[in-house]
Amino acid sequence: MLTYPKVIIFILQFSLFDGIAGDLKVTLLVFSGRQDPEWTVLSSGMNYKGIQKLLSDATINGFVYHPDGMPDKLGYRGFLVQDTVTMKEQLIVGPETEKLQLLLLSTIPEGLLPSGNIQRVKTEIKTGKVKVGVTGKRSKRDALPFNGGAWNKNERIRNCNNCYNYATNIRTDTMAQPGMKGGIKLPYKITDENLKAAASADGLQVEPMKFPEAPKTENTHLVALYVDKDTSGYQ
Repeated sequence: MLTYPKVIIFILQFSLFDGIAGDLKVTLLVFSGRQDPEWTVLSSGMNYKGIQKLLSDATINGFVYHPDGMPDKLGYRGFLVQDTVTMKEQLIVGPETEKLQLLLLSTIPEGLLPSGNIQRVKTEIKTGKVKVGVTGKRSKRDALPFNGGAWNKNERIRNCNNCYNYATNIRTDTMAQPGMKGGIKLPYKITDENLKAAASADGLQVEPMKFPEAPKTENTHLVALYVDKDTSGYQ
């Protein structure tokens, strides 16, 4: 009778720390329109057990989040980690999981992201300023009527269209970038001028850097395209 509780406690502890069943699909959330870097951490890999332990600790302490909690900002927004067996996807972000985030970042395959951007992500992780649920204030001004259903019909639509698709109200299933329709390919590091040229080639009318007057033409709406120079081409 005395050994029974000890056996139960051991089994519970083992189950909690063995929450990862298969390989890990890791997504570094760093772009707003382009496809985010993705790679796989194999269960046989040297960092797998360390990630498993840190992820289990974070889960127990409430520092693992639903993907909907992704920060609303440009640049680094955390990691999505998905178990390839259970298919459960979790958001890892915030100062409480700094060690786990740095370990995940260390597994990124060479050449998947420029070294300068990797260093910037590392710096942002260490500052602890990127947190779950930190959102900016949004305002609705001369925008399209919201139609979420059209963009959430299935996984392909959700995964293959981005903010530029939504802003132009054109579904392409190609993660469209400014200039794609007009035959212009944006360089890796985006500037104000090449973004304006690309948008113009797509048929958008570029306005001065101010709040323009509301569109007078029917079926026309305002679109804001923003380049954050501090993110070194993250957009």
